[in-house]
Amino acid sequence: MKLGLLALAAAAAADDNLPQVPYHARGGRTGFSMVPRSSYASQTMDVFLDMFCEDSKATWPTLKALAAKRPDVDIRIQLFPLPYNFGTWMPAQACTAAAMLTNSSATFVKCVDVMYSGTNQHDVKTLALVNGTTTDIIDALVALLAAPLGIPGDELRKNIESDMESGPPSYTFTKRSLKYGQSNGIFATPSVLLNGVQIYGADHDHDGVHAEGGWITMALADWEAMLDLPTGYPEF
Repeated sequence: MKLGLLALAAAAAADDNLPQVPYHARGGRTGFSMVPRSSYASQTMDVFLDMFCEDSKATWPTLKALAAKRPDVDIRIQLFPLPYNFGTWMPAQACTAAAMLTNSSATFVKCVDVMYSGTNQHDVKTLALVNGTTTDIIDALVALLAAPLGIPGDELRKNIESDMESGPPSYTFTKRSLKYGQSNGIFATPSVLLNGVQIYGADHDHDGVHAEGGWITMALADWEAMLDLPTGYPEF
């Protein structure tokens, strides 16, 4: 024990020689706000979604309603392509590219709307998981997204395609969103950071307990109760 304390003291005395690495390095906050805001938001909420995740799709309508009702909360969507959903990177980058080309978070929200509408998610996911090549997936995304988003197809394609070592700005921005989640311990979708702290869903059906995956069962009132803590669920 004494030797151990001496070693620590020596290390502290020579701290100039130690690597200057923070205890928990986190990526800078990125993502796209769900609604325009002209005033300071009292809270922040980051919601991590995957374009091929059915639970993410199920959560989307409630998130839109929450964003419209709560302008006091800066709700940002972070796309988090799950590695086991092969091909999900491409739609994530496509929506990011569309937002960057139009310089508008509203375009991003509309892109997610299109991806989650009808059978679009299922169709693109099936193509990616069964027998589609990267080119096939890009072709399908351009055909699906360009017209509704008001972006020329060739322009959207150019901002999705990447080479072996790099890609367009949307490639880097999509990586930033992914790494922001990873640096905060995100490993599944949907996941939530409230004011920078990862939390789990709570809903009335489960007696207000924390439960991974509870987000999809939460009604608008449940989300608002969470934002209004401690008045909503004082036991948290």
